[in-house]
Amino acid sequence: MISLLATAEQGSGHIIQISSTGGQAALPLGGGCHASKFALEGLSDSLTLEVARFGIKVTVVEPSFYITDGAAGAVNSAADPLYDGVRESSRSSRRGSTSGTRPRRAGALLEVADSDDPPLRVFFGTEGLRMTQQAYAERLKT
Repeated sequence: MISLLATAEQGSGHIIQISSTGGQAALPLGGGCHASKFALEGLSDSLTLEVARFGIKVTVVEPSFYITDGAAGAVNSAADPLYDGVRESSRSSRRGSTSGTRPRRAGALLEVADSDDPPLRVFFGTEGLRMTQQAYAERLKT
């Protein structure tokens, strides 16, 4: 809270939250991860409204999915044989999922950080925006 107060006193600042596409669209076997990312999304939306009057910007970075030890653990976590098909489907859908190379992401993040008018959300990779658009279309349909 101290850093937020200091930033408010200086009349400018930029809070960058790292979320993931998992905060916009859910996949099987990732409930805990999705819950935390959706919470970060809501916190960031609210924070944007709270700190704008102090000249503070908020940006949520939405990387596409990466194959990480955490993702592998989530896919393997449901030991019940009833989940065999769900686990295999999740493994198949995540194969080859990336958000570009680290240097490209770092440069893009610095560009967002230095922007005078940064977006509230920025997608890294091609899958995230597509998945988010699809998830919101499904929500609006129902």
